[in-house]
Amino acid sequence: ENYGPIRERYLQMGSIDSELGFPTASPKCNIGHDGACVQGFQKGAIIYGKNTGAWENYGPIRERYLQMGSIDSELGFPISNINCDLTNGELCTQIFEKGQLSL
Repeated sequence: ENYGPIRERYLQMGSIDSELGFPTASPKCNIGHDGACVQGFQKGAIIYGKNTGAWENYGPIRERYLQMGSIDSELGFPISNINCDLTNGELCTQIFEKGQLSL
């Protein structure tokens, strides 16, 4: 099951051919934040906030984000996709409401 803004982002990314792979769970909504939803995939998740939109989160950035507390961390919700700079030794960055992770 896949719907709404999370589905739109998943389709933009390339669906099952994206970095996320297949869905592993239905979206879970109202997870302690008004209007927030998250859906798990084989290799990550898409996180939706009504004020931030739907953004993917995967790989080492997701691992660190989960260690920090995910949407309840000091970073808040993601507000960008993950961008990797191949010329800089595969440094990847994702921007959040209150900061960024670069790994």
